[in-house]
Amino acid sequence: MSEAAASRGARWIPGFRGTCFIVGGLYVVLGAAIVAQGAAVAMAPYGVPAETLASPHYADAIHWVYSHTVVLGLIIALVGALAESERLKLWFSRLILGMQLYYLYLDTVHSDTALGNGLYEGPQSIGPSIIGFFVTLLFLRLSLPGTRR
Repeated sequence: MSEAAASRGARWIPGFRGTCFIVGGLYVVLGAAIVAQGAAVAMAPYGVPAETLASPHYADAIHWVYSHTVVLGLIIALVGALAESERLKLWFSRLILGMQLYYLYLDTVHSDTALGNGLYEGPQSIGPSIIGFFVTLLFLRLSLPGTRR
């Protein structure tokens, strides 16, 4: 592949700042949407039992988890906007890659797929894993020296 063709292809893959804005924004929007819906509405399509959905403890836990997702999104976007040092960009990318790998594992192991245990039911249970896979790829790319732009 020519250098010009490679350069054109690289335009479509976001660099450090773009990746952080995309992922941070995604975390904020998805987390806020689930908090706004409430646990009972947001988690009902995943086969969570009615008695669990009705529990105030479960509602509090889901609210906390997705509020935390919003905060993580804001932090990722803020670091993306302010980071100037290549060393910071590299190590932040590696930190988020590790976090994403763990989240991808959790999303997949509890999905209703051949790789999961079916804790969350239905075809929509693979959605978080699909999103997590692409986010993991973005941060994997950034974790390699010389790829952050």
